[in-house]
Amino acid sequence: STRLPTLSEDCFRKPNRDMIGQRVIRTDGREKVAGVAVYGDDLVFPGMLHAASRHTDIPAGNIKYLDVSPARSMPGVEAVAVFSDIPGQKRLGPIRPDQYVIAHDQVFYAGEVLAVVAAHTRAQAQAAANAIRVEYDPLPPVSDPRDAIQPDARLVHPEYGTNVVLHYPLQKGDVEAGFAQSECILERTYKTGFQEHAYLEPESVTVCPEPASGIFTVHGSIQNPHTTRRMVAAFMNLPLNRVVIKSSVLGGSFGGKDDQVNYLACRAALLA
Repeated sequence: STRLPTLSEDCFRKPNRDMIGQRVIRTDGREKVAGVAVYGDDLVFPGMLHAASRHTDIPAGNIKYLDVSPARSMPGVEAVAVFSDIPGQKRLGPIRPDQYVIAHDQVFYAGEVLAVVAAHTRAQAQAAANAIRVEYDPLPPVSDPRDAIQPDARLVHPEYGTNVVLHYPLQKGDVEAGFAQSECILERTYKTGFQEHAYLEPESVTVCPEPASGIFTVHGSIQNPHTTRRMVAAFMNLPLNRVVIKSSVLGGSFGGKDDQVNYLACRAALLA
């Protein structure tokens, strides 16, 4: 048997004396300040194609008609993918799998992706995406959480039986006893404004397929590589060992590159 060396108490104290209260140099600070850090959008590969999405024009409704044939005949277009091209799991999500990576027959939110296009240039991809035609039967959007929990509210996902995605009941102490002993009980409605993540770079994903091994290497502005790997594997119907994630330098995230970037990665993998 091998006996581990005994660590003195000073071994645990020494790093604290050296670090706590001291200025720490960011490991990525020098590259960012010098302008040489390589972000997701800086990556260039031989033969790389550019992708664009055709987004929905309404916040809620049923899709009556979707015609991607105009995009397929546009200059420079190499691929157009729709819902029926998905080889694996159609819906994903960090809490419950209720978000379509590519829309099927219904629109759930403004800007949902109907189809994705790959072309030789970004301008060609965007032009082809804009050429895709769609017709809807609009539905009244559910846009206020107070309205969404009313008994007569339209269920966004009827299969769940409720518009409440998640309920975390929190209790501490005896609330009724606390009210009874209170000199004053103040009840008010508090509101906050819409918040958006203010990172310095856009979300960007590049996927490199390796035909010989069947491996998909995903590069990009990815905050949580483990989640992205699981979702891409499920979406593409692949084992985990055939999806490799290489996170680029992040220009901030604050959670903004922890969820939606997974769907970008899935669409890019499908086109690749």
